[in-house]
Amino acid sequence: MKKRIGIVCIGIAFAALALTAQAQTFSYTGNLNDAREWHTATVLQNGSVLIAGGANYSGLVAAAELYNPTTGTFTVTGSLNTPRDFHTATLLPNGMVLIVGGTNSSSALLASAELYNPATGKFTATGSLHTARDYHTATLLSNGMVLVAGGATVNYGTLASAELYNPATGTFTVTGSLKTSRELHTATLLANGQVLIASGLTGNNGNGGVYLTSAELYNPSTGTFSSTGSLKSSRTWFTATLLNTGNVLVTGGFTPPGYVSSSELYNPSTGTFSSTGSLNTAREYHTATLLNNGNVLIAGGYDTGVGAVAKAELYNPLAGTFSYTGSLNSARYGDTATWATILNNGDVLLTGGFDTSGYQILASAELYEGPQMGYVDPKYVVVGVTYAPPGPSTNTFVSYGNSKLVGTTNSVSTSFSSSGMFSLSLSSGVNIPLVGSGKITDTFSTTSTQTSKSTSSVTVSFQTSTAEKTFGTGSYFAPVDDDYDTIWVWLNPALIFTVSGSNVVWNGYGVDKTDQPGMDIVGIELGYLNGHFGAIPPDIQTSLNRSWAASQIFGSGQGPALTSSDLAQIATFDPFSVTTYGTTYIGASPPSPQTSDARFTMSTCTSQASFNYVQAAPSQSPAIYTCALTYTNTSMQAQDITSTYAETFSVDDSFSGTGFLSQFSADLKTSSTFTWTVDEQSSITSTTTSTASLSVQGPPCNNQVPEQGPCVPVYDSSGHEPVQYYVYQDNMFGTFMFAPVDYY
Repeated sequence: MKKRIGIVCIGIAFAALALTAQAQTFSYTGNLNDAREWHTATVLQNGSVLIAGGANYSGLVAAAELYNPTTGTFTVTGSLNTPRDFHTATLLPNGMVLIVGGTNSSSALLASAELYNPATGKFTATGSLHTARDYHTATLLSNGMVLVAGGATVNYGTLASAELYNPATGTFTVTGSLKTSRELHTATLLANGQVLIASGLTGNNGNGGVYLTSAELYNPSTGTFSSTGSLKSSRTWFTATLLNTGNVLVTGGFTPPGYVSSSELYNPSTGTFSSTGSLNTAREYHTATLLNNGNVLIAGGYDTGVGAVAKAELYNPLAGTFSYTGSLNSARYGDTATWATILNNGDVLLTGGFDTSGYQILASAELYEGPQMGYVDPKYVVVGVTYAPPGPSTNTFVSYGNSKLVGTTNSVSTSFSSSGMFSLSLSSGVNIPLVGSGKITDTFSTTSTQTSKSTSSVTVSFQTSTAEKTFGTGSYFAPVDDDYDTIWVWLNPALIFTVSGSNVVWNGYGVDKTDQPGMDIVGIELGYLNGHFGAIPPDIQTSLNRSWAASQIFGSGQGPALTSSDLAQIATFDPFSVTTYGTTYIGASPPSPQTSDARFTMSTCTSQASFNYVQAAPSQSPAIYTCALTYTNTSMQAQDITSTYAETFSVDDSFSGTGFLSQFSADLKTSSTFTWTVDEQSSITSTTTSTASLSVQGPPCNNQVPEQGPCVPVYDSSGHEPVQYYVYQDNMFGTFMFAPVDYY
């Protein structure tokens, strides 16, 4: 029977290579209608970018603009009710944009707030802050509320107060206060839902203010702030960026006596900051943007002796280093992190700002060619082979429940061998996202774990919540029958790729939820794949047809269903499907500790290397043998087990016209074929051993005379049927195989 599994026990260890920093380029795009600095740029749900507020030499700018990534142009939209700069702009879950605080044309602090409605293109007033402020932060919380924290107040003072904006009521309410009043700080929403408030300035910012190294955490559940670890260096006008690892990267800024080149990482698990690589150019007023490949783009800013900075840098989380990338066409700086934003296509838009070379407030805008992220859909991924124990008794099975088995190391690097312009690497920020409708969506945060084992590998594991059993063979009297082995096939995988220049990065597996919300795993017995059992059962065949993928784009002559060639390829993952391998490959007694190809290594069954398979005595039930199977890490024993095969794939029609596919290998688009290499797993997820359970019941005795022999038939009457089995572990998939003793 087919089994559809929402979560399957699978551990995948990826051999990771460091990301290559490509020399990307900046190019001009359309100009703003109004030059401006100290404005905000917010990506709307439709992909457009709202430019709001700011100032130029004519004063504050009331008119807002929309950038259209498709046309590369800016158009005027509604105007702010109150022109302002040094404000914040936050995209709300309902699609509106919340504009908060700042200063007006008289340099007075503002308590007012406004909402921009993309449907009408207009700004309307909403509830006001309890305390007017600028140089504050506004952070969208996981519950949909917006936390407004700190900032500057009248007479150059700093605020400790914080407020929450409720989009449902359109009002602000006071929440807990910061431990230390501050402005020019950063606020970063962490993966755990808390908000990291870091550094900044406290006291009188006009004279005698204190630069802070302290940091705090806001807990939305309690509405309170608590202290956390301190930064290595105090700083203002700096950036803080949440990385894919969950850490926060802090870069640059200013602290007396000058501009900062050092960077730090905040680890939410330990609550501490640690040093990482330094910027090649010290700077403040710069931007930091997380790219689709996990790198961080540092652009623009201001440095002593240079003025506005044109050079841009990339931070590589794997290496912990910064390297130069392309330079801005116009050196510029502005309010930190408000004038650069990543577009839905992966490019980065940088708008306006100030250029010290001509003392200009800029109307120009530029695009950084960011990595294009997308996915393709292979028809299947083989995630494991489980081997049938001897005999058909209902008491004969192997259970892999709640274990961390069925793990392989997978590579698609040979897919690009025909295209010299591409190289392939794997980022360490591997996750298992759900993908659908042409874009990456949410993750299996509650069911997947991610463990960095070293700088060169990442393990992503799933764990079953119920037992998966592989039952025995079809006959008591012909117990060696590999047709009953089960090959487990994942039918809705997605491969996440990032294309950056000539560099292709595989970001790991995903789940195409067009099929079902979770992973669709089907177990197929070898006898159906090789035709020995006849036609594949209808329920399994329905799954193999993959009709849900009919709308995807396939290569010539291809379609969503698994073909006979696919099934034949899947069968080869069971080495006993190949007649030249066969059970005789294991060898007679004494057994080989390991097969010459290193695929199988002798294991134990409750400390014993073998178990018995014997017929019952007359009028008695056959004994049931049970034991615990233990898989041992074989990384030192088997490093050369590989299985290479080619398979077709499709692409989601939502990606058919995007930059992702236009940059993806033309050879791949034409042939729609991947070449996979599946290697021996070098370790078992988070532990060095993993267990399963075995239950085996031998043949019954159907005797002619009650309580007397002989049995009809007599098992092993000629001495050529196995009565003992060795236990071997499969070093490719982490499962167990049972080889007969003295059978040959």
